[in-house]
Amino acid sequence: MLDLKPSSLTHDQQSFSASAITAVYPVRTLGEVLPFQQFDTVTISQNGNTILSGLVSSIEKTYSGSSRAWKIVFSDPWYWLDNCFALDSEWKPVFSMWQTTSSGNEIIPKISISAALSRVLNLAKHHPADYELRISDDKMLIPWNASCDTIGSLLQSIRHWSPRMVTYYDYSGARPKLIITDYDALTPISLPLQPTATVKSMDVSLVPRGDLVPPCVAIVAETTGSNGYRVSYLSKYPEDGDPTLPHSIVYRTSVDFYYSKYSSTGEPVEDPQPVQGTRAGSLSYQRMKVTGTRIDQNDMINSFWQHHFPWMKEVGAIAVYDKQPVITGKPWDGTEEDKPRGYNTSATGYALEDGQIHTKSLRPQWCNATVKQRLAIPESAPAKWREKFKNVGTLQGVPCFWEEFSVDLVTMDRPYASYPIDGIYNGEQPSNGPEEGESPQPSEGVPYGDIAKTVWESMQELPWDGSISFVALGEAQTRQYMGRRVSLLGGNPEWQNINAMIQTVSRDLQTNVISLSYGAPEQLGIEEWVELKRVNATSRRSSTLENMQGAPESTEYGFDPKPESPTISQHITTATGESTPAPEYGFQVRLQKDTEGAITGAQMKPGALYLNGSLLGKYPQGGGSGSSWVTIPQTSGEVWINVHFDQDAKLTGVDVSGLPGTVYPIMLAQEKPGVNFDYSFLIADIEDDQVTQYALGMIQIPVFGGTFYPYGPA
Repeated sequence: MLDLKPSSLTHDQQSFSASAITAVYPVRTLGEVLPFQQFDTVTISQNGNTILSGLVSSIEKTYSGSSRAWKIVFSDPWYWLDNCFALDSEWKPVFSMWQTTSSGNEIIPKISISAALSRVLNLAKHHPADYELRISDDKMLIPWNASCDTIGSLLQSIRHWSPRMVTYYDYSGARPKLIITDYDALTPISLPLQPTATVKSMDVSLVPRGDLVPPCVAIVAETTGSNGYRVSYLSKYPEDGDPTLPHSIVYRTSVDFYYSKYSSTGEPVEDPQPVQGTRAGSLSYQRMKVTGTRIDQNDMINSFWQHHFPWMKEVGAIAVYDKQPVITGKPWDGTEEDKPRGYNTSATGYALEDGQIHTKSLRPQWCNATVKQRLAIPESAPAKWREKFKNVGTLQGVPCFWEEFSVDLVTMDRPYASYPIDGIYNGEQPSNGPEEGESPQPSEGVPYGDIAKTVWESMQELPWDGSISFVALGEAQTRQYMGRRVSLLGGNPEWQNINAMIQTVSRDLQTNVISLSYGAPEQLGIEEWVELKRVNATSRRSSTLENMQGAPESTEYGFDPKPESPTISQHITTATGESTPAPEYGFQVRLQKDTEGAITGAQMKPGALYLNGSLLGKYPQGGGSGSSWVTIPQTSGEVWINVHFDQDAKLTGVDVSGLPGTVYPIMLAQEKPGVNFDYSFLIADIEDDQVTQYALGMIQIPVFGGTFYPYGPA
């Protein structure tokens, strides 16, 4: 290796990406002469075997306290692929994978994986390595044009169609060689879980990933037919598969040719032939991108309500009173003739975030919607927040205040959509669906059933994700692990035949600790397969490869020379139950209800008691937890307040009851009567879930003899 003694030395290999050795060298001063310059070519060996031949890609000098060091990164030849652009022979910044017939007049609408890889690698004239393709199952893919893409990016795009491929460099010859191999050509190896002469201290993580195995793959190929209309053709595999099943994948691709059952002279042909399509209108058109934010019904407070009511972020203890929001798509309020083509009251999964929706577009589906949900705060919340939550209830048995909040906004059925806004047509996803009485099979289109089969089969070999770490001894230290399929011996019997494809290798060259990761490629995670991240794909000019939810509807569009502009943008209206909180009065009785509307308790607001104009206090007492309301036992029937005085007319107690108490009013007399005085006042009557209030605000205690107070309940 190097004469310098590194404090850290790691070798990281990754399929379809640059591999690197990272070395950290402690130095006395940052001014010391470094034996390397950036972009110097290097060859690094271990135990006499070359493990990297490439260049110095970066040099970093670090200074921290008394610590000084150089951090040097040595990269393999993939560095050139990542940093060199693909330019054709005419030095144009557009690289085409489309093939033509010998006459040059007709397009070949498919290309093999090996041909696509060779076409890209043959442009890598600065790549200091040869290449060898070990593709045992050379299937077809849909070609595309790319504009200003690097060679490495194009290779990764090809791998999207066959994720079973892996890359690594072979340094055994006089010149480095890039090996690109598919799964069937990988060399299988087995690693023991128990310590051996070459492996010890094995750590294993295995995760079955059935979600990476699609039950169905469908491709919707869209083009311009002979009559100038945009047409779509749906291909899928398996042929009886259902692309609406969970984890299915549906591609959309746009092409400039179509298969026709008729020759150029109009005569029928036995086998459909690919025909060059002609676009009606402008060849250069603009696209509107529409994006949406998912309405997460499991985290509405953080993801939705706080966005529309920012003051909720300051409340702190706020909870959902209703477990799920009520999201309702509003019927179109205009005439059926003016109804937008994509208006669908069930399209409520995403809130329109950016862009404008065209009234003639079928994608995305959208509607005006209302989102409602009751939220709650605890009874002990500060008064300024209780003013916004005017209703009383219980949440999980604890008293609370709740309020219903609502937002009117535009929602849609997907997180992303795009459509042309000038030139060809107004809208998206047309089809040459059969007219009434015609054959159900479209007369023109691009069948890609074999490509769908290629993608489906390429994703059946990714059932496990995980990693393996171990200390390598002897020949295991320099073994080539990239381009291998690994199984595990001595553990779970199922692991003995998993044959997981290794995607990355990380070696600590000082401790000989090796970590292998396997499963789905890092550049091709589950999110990209489910949402099908856009790729430079498919049209000879420019196009996209996008995910769709289901197959297109049978609809036709014609050329519109004066397309309309998009008109639907986001408009939001927020509201609560009432704009101002309801007033509260003394002796007011209110019911507590749970989230289902069942009565769980009752409360009374303390009211003022007066005797001869003097305030005796506010009763009943006992409010706690920061609330001025007092819990009472009555949830049905009459509610009475019984007031008690001693013979000196001093207040001795106040209680709440469902029955009237004894009434013996205070009498005007010169001598003590030797008896106590009692009053009973009817406050309210609870029937079902309705409260009829009879006393509100305050109560004046009447005195017998001066007020002609009658015997009996007050």
